[in-house]
Amino acid sequence: KSSSSSMATDYTAMYKHIFPVVLRLAVDADDVARQLFRPLTLQLVRWFTSSSTQEEEQTMILLECIINGVGSRTDASLRRHCAHALAEFLKWCLKHDGGKSKKKRGSNKSGDQENSKGKTSLNTDSLFSRLFTLMIHPDYFKRVGAALSFNSMYINFRERTDVVDKHVLELASNLIQSLKGNMGVIKQQQHQQQQQQQQPGIAMTLVVS
Repeated sequence: KSSSSSMATDYTAMYKHIFPVVLRLAVDADDVARQLFRPLTLQLVRWFTSSSTQEEEQTMILLECIINGVGSRTDASLRRHCAHALAEFLKWCLKHDGGKSKKKRGSNKSGDQENSKGKTSLNTDSLFSRLFTLMIHPDYFKRVGAALSFNSMYINFRERTDVVDKHVLELASNLIQSLKGNMGVIKQQQHQQQQQQQQPGIAMTLVVS
C-alpha cells in the first residue's frame, strides 16, 4: 500500500509541473504545438472530471493550474484558452453526473436526484469558489479572467437550475464587486483594456437576464 500511495504522490507532484506547460503550449505561437496541446487540454479536463472521487487531488491540481492561467497578467491568449477550459470543466462535471440532478418540470422524483446532486456539488463548488475569488481579486487581469470564464460557461450554467439556485446570488454579488473594482483601474494600454473592461459587464448582463 505504501508503494502505491507513494506512486500517487509522485504523479501528483508531476502534474503540478506538467499541466501549466500543457496550457502554455496550447496557446504557443507554433501551429503544430497548438494543434496538439489545445485538444489535449480539453481531453484532460474530460478525463479528470470523470473521477468518481469528488475533489480528487489530481483534479484539483488541474483546476488550480487552469485558474492560474485564466488570471495571467501577460498572456491574453492563455486567459481565453483557460476560460474555455473552465467552461469545459463545468460542462463535464455536469455531464458525468448524467444529468440526473437536472430539475425537470413536472418531475416528482427526488431521491436519486438528491444523491446525484451530492455527487457533483463538490467539484462544481470548487470551481465556483475559485471563480468567485478571482472576481474580487485586487488584480485587474484576474477579474477579467473570471468574467471571461463565466461568459464562456454561461450556457451550461443556465441549463442546470439546481446549480443556478445554489450560486446565482453569490455570483451576482461578486460580479457587482468586480465592476466596482474596474471603475478604479488606472488606464494603461487603453485600447486593450477598453475591450477587456466589457467582460464583467457582459457577465452581469447574463446573470440578470
